[in-house]
Amino acid sequence: THGFPWFVSAMKRMRNIHGYEEAEIIAARVSACKGAAIETELTASSTGGTEQNVEAVEPGGTLNLPPGKKYVNINPTHPNEIFPAFIKAQLRGAAAGMEVAYTSLANDLESVNYSSQRGGLLVERDSYKKRQRWFIEAFKQPVFDAWLPLAMLNGTVNLPITKLEKFSAIEWK
Repeated sequence: THGFPWFVSAMKRMRNIHGYEEAEIIAARVSACKGAAIETELTASSTGGTEQNVEAVEPGGTLNLPPGKKYVNINPTHPNEIFPAFIKAQLRGAAAGMEVAYTSLANDLESVNYSSQRGGLLVERDSYKKRQRWFIEAFKQPVFDAWLPLAMLNGTVNLPITKLEKFSAIEWK
C-alpha cells in the first residue's frame, strides 16, 4: 500500500476555496452589470419571430416601453452572504488537516481569546516537533550515519576514526 502525504487532507478544501472564490468573483461581476429584460406577451397574432431590441440605459434612467411589453428586473445577489462562512469552514478543515492552528493559517483573530489561541499554538508546536522527529529519524540520521565514517576516512573531517562511536552520538537540535 502507499501512504499519503500529510497535506492531502487539506488540498481538497483549499481547492474548494479557490473554485468558490472564482465563482463568486464571476457572479459579482455579473451582478455589477445588473440589467433588465423586456418580456413580451404572446398573442394570437404573434409571428413567433425573435425580436431583439437593445436599449442603452444610463444609471437612474428609465425605459419607454411599447404597449404589451413588461419590464422584468434582473437582480443577481452576489457576492453571496454565506461566502465568509464557507471560506472560514474550509480553512478550519484545512488547518485541521495540516495540524496547524486556524488562527495561524487564516490570520483570523476574530472571536479568539488568549487562552484559545495559546491552546491552538501548543497543539501546532507539538505537531511540528513530531514532524521534526520523523524527519530526523527517516532522513537526517541515516545520512549522517553514512557520511561521518566516509568523511573521517578520506580526511574531509579531521577526527580520529578510532573515536567514531563517540562522534556518532549526536543530538539533533
